[in-house]
Amino acid sequence: MPPQLYNKNTNGFYKNKEEMISLRKNRDNINQKLKYWRTTYNYDVTEKDYEEFNKHASNIKHIFNIHDWFCNYSIGDKIPEEYHNIFFSKQRYILRALLSQSYIKTLKKIDETNQIKINEDIDPDKKYIMEFN
Repeated sequence: MPPQLYNKNTNGFYKNKEEMISLRKNRDNINQKLKYWRTTYNYDVTEKDYEEFNKHASNIKHIFNIHDWFCNYSIGDKIPEEYHNIFFSKQRYILRALLSQSYIKTLKKIDETNQIKINEDIDPDKKYIMEFN
């Protein structure tokens, strides 16, 4: 069993218990934000991308649902009719997000067909019997 102040992420030791607790809280906070961003914005965000995504998160939260259109948009382009309502209601945010457009273009959407759906394989009309030996 490792010592009490052992840090498995750096293979080193914490200086004291307060440092250990604060670093764990910080790491948990980062992991919770990444989980939230993945589920809410549907982007494949990892710990490596955390700092950069966090800088642009205030812009991304307004345009994540029009990602494909936004990546190809530039000022002066004609706006398709299906995006008129969205564009004019969020025009201020879209224009501000143009500053982050180069980063937003690099983001990858999570493929929804590969995500595991809960109870997808279970047929509700069938009865299942569990046997223990």
